[in-house]
Amino acid sequence: MTTQANAVEQIFDCAVVGAGVSGLNCSMNLRFENKTTILADTGQHPGGQAGSSSLIRNMPGFPGGISGPDLTVLMTRHAAEFGTTFRAPFYAGRLERADDHFVLIEMNGQTIRAKTVVIATGVQPRTLPDATKAGQFIGFGVTYGFPSLNQSRWHDTEAVVMGSGNSGAQAVQFLAGCNGCNVTMLVRRDTIRDSMSARVADEIEKPRSNVKLLYNTELVEAIGEVGKLTHLKVKTPSGEQLIKTDHLFVNIGGDPPTRWLDKDLVPVNNAGYILTDRDLPEGVWADKSRPAFMCEASPGIFACGDVRFGNFRKRASMSAVDGANAAASVVQYLALK
Repeated sequence: MTTQANAVEQIFDCAVVGAGVSGLNCSMNLRFENKTTILADTGQHPGGQAGSSSLIRNMPGFPGGISGPDLTVLMTRHAAEFGTTFRAPFYAGRLERADDHFVLIEMNGQTIRAKTVVIATGVQPRTLPDATKAGQFIGFGVTYGFPSLNQSRWHDTEAVVMGSGNSGAQAVQFLAGCNGCNVTMLVRRDTIRDSMSARVADEIEKPRSNVKLLYNTELVEAIGEVGKLTHLKVKTPSGEQLIKTDHLFVNIGGDPPTRWLDKDLVPVNNAGYILTDRDLPEGVWADKSRPAFMCEASPGIFACGDVRFGNFRKRASMSAVDGANAAASVVQYLALK
C-alpha cells in the first residue's frame, strides 16, 4: 500500500474520493490500466455501507455470501497490490479546476492534484427528527446502521429495525439468526417490495416466530431511562402503541454528501445526487466536441456508486460495476488528452 508523504505534490492520472465498494473497484481497475491513482477517504467507514454488512449475497464469486468487513479487506488489498496510493483521513472541502488538472482541497488546506476525479462518496445515513427523542439514546440502545457482528451481543434481546430497504432487511436477517432475539421491522408503507430486492423481500416475508413486520407504521417517540432505551411509541393504522425493545437500528436511507462541490462544476439534482451522462440537463454539458462518457458529470469529473443518480438499487454488486464503468470512462477520457 503506497502512502507517500509527497503524494499531495504529484499530479495523478485520477483521484478517487471515497473508499466504498465502488471507489475501491474503480481504483483497482484504473491501476490495472497503469493509471496513477490516489484513493482518498475519511477512514471513518471502511468499505462504505457495505463494509458493515453481515452478509453480502449478490457479489459475483461468492455464492455463499461474504461479510462486508471481509469484502472490504479483500478489495482494499487488491487495489493496494496493484499500486493504488491511499490517503486517509482526507476530508474533501473543495474541488477546483486548474489549467490542465483538478485540485481537491482538504478542510485543513492540504491538496491532491489529478487530471481526472471520480467522486464515490456514497451517502450519509439519514437521521430521525429530534421530536422522536431517538438522539438521546444513541449509544444506549439506538444505532444508525448495522448491528455489530458479534452475534452473542444480541442473544435474548428485543430488537427493532426501522427502514425497509436492503440494509434494513440485512439487519433483520442477521438479528433473527441470533439465539433468542425477537425482531420487529417498522415499515412506513404497506409493502416492502418497492424498496428492496425481490429475493430479499421473499426471505423477509417468510413466516418466522421471531420476526414481525409492522406495515404503515411510524416512530413517534423513543422512551427509556437514563442511559437505556426501553420502549418505542409507534403510530399504526389502529392507533398508537408501545413496543418493548432493547435496541433500535435505524436504516431509513441516506443523503449524498455533495454540499462541498461547486454545482457549476459538478451538476446535482434537487436531492444532491450527482447527474451524469444521459441524466445531465440539456445545455449543461460543456464539451461540445463529444458526448459525455458513462458516469461523467462534466469533462474530466466522474461519479459512481450511491452518490450517482441512477445507480440501480444501491446494491454492493451494482456499485462495484459502477466503479468499473467509471474507471473505463476515465481511461477513455485520458486517451483523448
